[in-house]
Amino acid sequence: MGRAAAEAEWRTEETPTDGSLHDVTYASDNAYAVGQDGVVLERTEQGWRKVTDGGVTGDGRELLGADVTDDGERLWFAGASGAIGEYDVTTGNINDRGEPEDNTGNFNDIAVTGESGEANVYVADDSGSISYSFNNGRSGTWDSVGVGQGDGFPAIDFYDERSGHVLNTNASVFETDDGTTYERIGIPDTDNSLYGIDSDGSDDVWAVGGGGSVWRYNGA
Repeated sequence: MGRAAAEAEWRTEETPTDGSLHDVTYASDNAYAVGQDGVVLERTEQGWRKVTDGGVTGDGRELLGADVTDDGERLWFAGASGAIGEYDVTTGNINDRGEPEDNTGNFNDIAVTGESGEANVYVADDSGSISYSFNNGRSGTWDSVGVGQGDGFPAIDFYDERSGHVLNTNASVFETDDGTTYERIGIPDTDNSLYGIDSDGSDDVWAVGGGGSVWRYNGA
């Protein structure tokens, strides 16, 4: 353990972009990163390569969040001005799933559960709403729900098909077990901004925020 820790190191990877990258995740084949101007990068054996540098529709809308289906066969990403895309890591096809219910707000993060082609998709926006589809993001299958008092959502994460957590910029964390209704579960006695969440169960949630703060929720 000590030797492994001593040999471990961080290193800077070269990528074919100079823009900011906002999220990274692992699909069935490789790692992927998304970011500025709609860039999507894939980590191959030869290094990082561009999948696309124009986003879902080629118009350069910023991509802010990414997630993958349970089988790792579809990479989903979301971002500015209603952008949502589904990328088939095998065929290289990108499906535009954006602007659900004509929502052109900024989607800060995305969570996906289920298998490719049958995914449940959840996107969290800047205005306190969560848009969701239980039919792979297809047109006409989206709905939305307002959560909290209209504060934006920096992050969302799900641990089961319709169960997960979301946090907002007003120090609040909400949970759902049906994917459509949300209940506030904290965080008490803090005014720090919240930025990231990891949802591993109804009693196993981690959140991070300003001032070097880390919180854990155990469901008790």
